[in-house]
Amino acid sequence: MKPLFVLLLLVFLPDNVFYDITIQNVTGNAISFSQFKGKKVLIVNAASASKYNRQMGNLQKLYSKYSSNLAVIVFPTNSFNNEPLSNAAIADSMKAKGYTFVIAAKSDVTGANMNPVYKYLFDKQKNGRISLSVNEDFKKILLDKNGMVQGVFASQLDPMDSLLQKTIVAPSN
Repeated sequence: MKPLFVLLLLVFLPDNVFYDITIQNVTGNAISFSQFKGKKVLIVNAASASKYNRQMGNLQKLYSKYSSNLAVIVFPTNSFNNEPLSNAAIADSMKAKGYTFVIAAKSDVTGANMNPVYKYLFDKQKNGRISLSVNEDFKKILLDKNGMVQGVFASQLDPMDSLLQKTIVAPSN
């Protein structure tokens, strides 16, 4: 009877649609999230005029340190009225600063026009773990190697903080 019970539990686990998502990057090229299978993924909503924008340099340091096992995806957003730049200006600024992580196209991370990644993150039925919300720029969401939420970190937490680094190297469930 136990094997049947385990099988039934697997049938009722949510479908992981994270790897089915495709969005545009800041220069208009497609980003298929299937390329991140087997890596942890750190998602950060960002804005150039945010009080937390100084974290971008340490976000690059974090990505450089763990790039073999970690993808970092920054989502520029004006959802909190802190991103006046266009996609082209964002791309130029990020390139000039030497950032090598993925930069998505500017999009909403709240409200009716929320991008598909944040729709996934906000829906416990889809992400399998938690119903999330974002109320300011630079909230950090770490997904495990299976595309499931592993950790949520406050905007104030610097990307190089030991708590975030320990979670990145911790085994996925």
